[in-house]
Amino acid sequence: MVDVQATREEARKALVAAWARDRQGQGAPSQIILAHTRADVAQLNTLAREALRKQGALGEDHVVQVERGERALAVGDRLMFLRNERGLGVKNGTLGILEAIDGDQLTVRLESAGSSAAPVKVDLKAYNDLDHGYAATIHKSQGVTVDRAYLLATPGLDRHATYVGLSRHRHGVMLGYGEKDFRGREDFLRTLGRERVKDITLDYQEPFGERREVSAPMARSPSIFANFRPAAPDMSRALDIRTGQDRDLRAYVKAYARVQGLQAPLPHGLTSRFVR
Repeated sequence: MVDVQATREEARKALVAAWARDRQGQGAPSQIILAHTRADVAQLNTLAREALRKQGALGEDHVVQVERGERALAVGDRLMFLRNERGLGVKNGTLGILEAIDGDQLTVRLESAGSSAAPVKVDLKAYNDLDHGYAATIHKSQGVTVDRAYLLATPGLDRHATYVGLSRHRHGVMLGYGEKDFRGREDFLRTLGRERVKDITLDYQEPFGERREVSAPMARSPSIFANFRPAAPDMSRALDIRTGQDRDLRAYVKAYARVQGLQAPLPHGLTSRFVR
């Protein structure tokens, strides 16, 4: 299903509304909302939490400090772990549901472990690489499989990212975008089907940088080798070697000419001008 809205903001709201409708009722499907940039992911996570709060699915908010800044967490929140940690049994991209929160102590039931597995205890003072897990970047979702996926299409996509985003689902996928992000339907289709472009310095200048949703790179400090100039090579040894090779070649040609006669063709494309 492709959903077209006037703006990206409206496209985000439409995706989250569909996500919220699909999760209601018994046997709710596993879901993930996907976007190209972290900024869009943050907006989608905020909208998803607002929808869940309207449904009464979240407890009281507790503001905690995580690696990316302050986050409001509540019992019922879906969390994404952002760093491998063998002691917790989590990997980068692992998802779980927050079951309890007591200060810096979280109790999280990992979705990949099954309902019968014991939840993990997370001490935020030791591990705080986590965030809301309703939406994720396409890159972060590689390897994830859910029942339903919801993809926000923006100008930063290419063929590879589009393929990853549209292949996370088992049963259904919804793709949404804002018309103002593209110069018509052909531009939209061309963006999603283009080959991956290797970013170079010029890619980060206006207006191309805006289309790729990136900013200008920071200026680099001068290299320690900036004023280095290698000394000219000593050619005397090379000339000695070449002179010796020429001498050996002339000797070879002379010997061959004496055996074959001066009028015979010389080997290897040589001519009688080498014979002195």
